[in-house]
This record gives sequence, C-alpha cells and structure tokens, in this order.
Amino acid sequence: MIPFSIRLALRPLATLEAMVKRRDPADLGPLDPPSMPAEIAPLVEALDRFVGRLRETLDRNREFIAEAAHQLRTPLASLRGMAEIALAEKDPDALRDQVARIHRNAAAAARITAQLLADAAVANRLQIGSRVAVRLDRLAAEAVNDAVGFSGDHAIRFDVEEEAEGATVTGDAGALREAVRNLIENAMIHAAAGTSAAAIDVTVARTADGAAAVIVADRGPGILEADKARVMRRFERGSGASEPGSG
Repeated sequence: MIPFSIRLALRPLATLEAMVKRRDPADLGPLDPPSMPAEIAPLVEALDRFVGRLRETLDRNREFIAEAAHQLRTPLASLRGMAEIALAEKDPDALRDQVARIHRNAAAAARITAQLLADAAVANRLQIGSRVAVRLDRLAAEAVNDAVGFSGDHAIRFDVEEEAEGATVTGDAGALREAVRNLIENAMIHAAAGTSAAAIDVTVARTADGAAAVIVADRGPGILEADKARVMRRFERGSGASEPGSG
C-alpha cells in the first residue's frame, strides 16, 4: 500500500518530466502543464521563471551577435579595400596618405570593438552581478582618473557638491563605473578638442528630488530634440554623430 501511495504522489512529477523531455530545444515558453497538485505548482512556477531568464539571455546574445556583425562588417570591408589600394600605390606621398587613412579606420574599428565588448560585459554583470551600496563620489573619481589617461587636449574638471559627499546608490560598481566612463569618453569625442569648448565637467550632485547623480557635461553640439528618446535605446546613435561608434 505504501509503495502505491508513493507512486501516486510522484505521478505529477513524472508527468512534468515527460513534458520537459518532449519539448523542442527551441521551445522556451511556459510549461503550461495540465492540472497539478498545489504542492507541485511552486516547482512549475520556479521552472517557468528559470526558462524565462534563459530566454532573455539567449535573446540578448542573439541581438549582440547581430549588432556586432553589423557594426564591424563595414569598417573591416573598408580597411580591406584601402589596404588593396595601398598595395597597388606607387606614389610615396599617396601611399603615406593611404596608410594614414588605414590607421584612422583601424582605430575606429578598435573603438567600436571595445564598445561592443564593454556592452556585453556590462549586460552580463547586470544579469549575474551582486547589487551593493556604491559611493558615487569615489566611483566617479575612479572613472575620471581612468579617462585622464586618454583625455588628450580635453580638460576634465571634477567636483563633488557638499550635499552629495558620501552619497550611495545600490547597484553593480563595475557596470556603474563603465557607464560614467562611457559618458566621459562620449563627451571627449564630440567636444571640440584644443578649444575652450573641449572642457568636460564631471559633477557628483543631488537632484531636485534628493537623488544622488553623476552629471557629465560637455560643450559639444548636443543631441537633437528629435533624437533624445531614440538614443536611450541600445545601439542607437544621434543623427548628427560624426564619429563611428556603437551607441
């Protein structure tokens, strides 16, 4: 009698197991099993949540691969074309000019690759990273110190307002630092180097509603009003962008 009772109690689990085994590997939708005992429902819900997270991860990976291929195909094809022209060039001055163009395009391709890899790393950190209290003033200072190494003719002015000293936010420190560093790098790309417009201000402050914020301000051309909503989406760039990049 006891073995029969055990088999009866485990029958819903056997049904669930058979459903999972029959599913197509590409089917990552909800399990939606037939009526299950209340005791089994939490297991089904947990499996559905896990499969949902897996589906989101796969979707992000597919999006990243497609975007990386799109972003890199053009500069690589351009580099190959310019290299072929350089191989056939006989004039030393023209060859020097062509090599300079190859160098500029190679640097642009390297920057796009770095941006794409950083995006993938941040997305991964946000998915599996731990969320802890992060001091914004220290994090912003680290990002500014990183940027000084490649700031060139750009002056970076850093300030922490008194009311924002020691302010913390909850998040992943690595992802937040990369976000601030990316804003500073964007400002350097679009501000006019070697002029008074090249100065970049990085400020840790409190907003009107009391939230802590890192504000990166440059004196570049800005973003067109029509582009402001669009550029907040992944891999989008403003219509006036003159430098290559992944958004």
